[in-house]
Amino acid sequence: MRITIRVLAVVILLVTSLNWVTTDASACSCVQMTAEEKLEWSHSAFIGYPLARYELAARDAPKYTNTLYEFKVEIPIKGEFGDQQDVYASFSGASCGFEGAIVRGARSGIFLREDGGLLIGGLCSTSDADELLTAVGLDTPENLALISELRPDTGDLVIHPERLRPDSTSQLDDEARLDPTTISYWFVAVAAGLLLAAWISGRYSGRTTDQN
Repeated sequence: MRITIRVLAVVILLVTSLNWVTTDASACSCVQMTAEEKLEWSHSAFIGYPLARYELAARDAPKYTNTLYEFKVEIPIKGEFGDQQDVYASFSGASCGFEGAIVRGARSGIFLREDGGLLIGGLCSTSDADELLTAVGLDTPENLALISELRPDTGDLVIHPERLRPDSTSQLDDEARLDPTTISYWFVAVAAGLLLAAWISGRYSGRTTDQN
């Protein structure tokens, strides 16, 4: 019985360590760059704010394009834009998506790269709006007043139901999608339950032996 308890304890320790490594490895790390440097390597850029976010349902979508943001374009900086622009990104800030970098109504400098006809952005490709204006010499009183204006719709992003990417024809199944972190949490819970059951069983067996 002692061997069983020790084995279960080792399993819990190993799985917990694996979960820590997985979580740590999934964090996004950005190289520190100025707005001018980001503009140099970007395909296009603008100053604006997000209107909505869509969680996209597509089997073949790369992870860095599984979320679609609709942006209001207020000041085009590099490239041509309409009043609104679709920008693709990863789902969360941990995978270098926009989450945590922008909020609805807040203006930011958005730097984009082009991949397969899609414009891609994320956590590492944003800057303060005033920093970007200064970098390109557009820090006029009118523009600075515009980006400092508070908007009535400032708040959390509106998250719409899942929809397909424009270049996709398949949708996700309704079955649960478990990532390694979720699986490891369940594994730890089951192992802990088995460990507790083994301990209780050992105590009960010991009492029975003493009584006999």
